[in-house]
Amino acid sequence: ESLESYERVTVCSPIWVFDLAAPVRAFCRQAAGRIREADYVLVHYQKRDYARVADEMDALLGLRRTGLRTICFRRGKKVCEKRCE
Repeated sequence: ESLESYERVTVCSPIWVFDLAAPVRAFCRQAAGRIREADYVLVHYQKRDYARVADEMDALLGLRRTGLRTICFRRGKKVCEKRCE
């Protein structure tokens, strides 16, 4: 099935060196205009919300996200999780 057939897509990405992972950036460029609604899940090491990265994903996809969840992991254990609606 194509991306257009889904009402909402969840895009998950690790944060690489404080930024969006390159393969996910490429996906967002290719999917631009094909996704109606998107939620994002960002996994990282620092205790930050990474809203700037989510804003970049919005710009690449040409939409405004419906949800953002950021999860901080260290040494394989969840340290904190934030939901930004």
